[in-house]
Amino acid sequence: MVSGNNILGFFESTWARLNGLIKISGVIADSGFYLLDFIHTLEAKGLSYIISARLYMPLQRKVYSLSQWEQVADGIWVSEFMFMHYDWDKERRYIAVRQHIKRREKAMGKVRKEF
Repeated sequence: MVSGNNILGFFESTWARLNGLIKISGVIADSGFYLLDFIHTLEAKGLSYIISARLYMPLQRKVYSLSQWEQVADGIWVSEFMFMHYDWDKERRYIAVRQHIKRREKAMGKVRKEF
């Protein structure tokens, strides 16, 4: 398993150095780590993970079709759903975050694209 920018090699090297020195129970990563091989590696090690997903078109459509949102703070809503990319082996849980840009001046993330 090799990724274009050696994500798996980086992770395995870091894992080998830290595992045993500290207890590692989970991983948080940005969208550069949103690769099926990396997710498989985390799942094989029994690690919990949060990875910012790349908004490929099928995933965008799913997020934009959501109708159930829960407000968690002023101008922030969350929703969750199960999703499987066409070439993946199973569905996985996703959490979507929606922010009202005018109410949250420092809102991060992507601005919705129209289809």
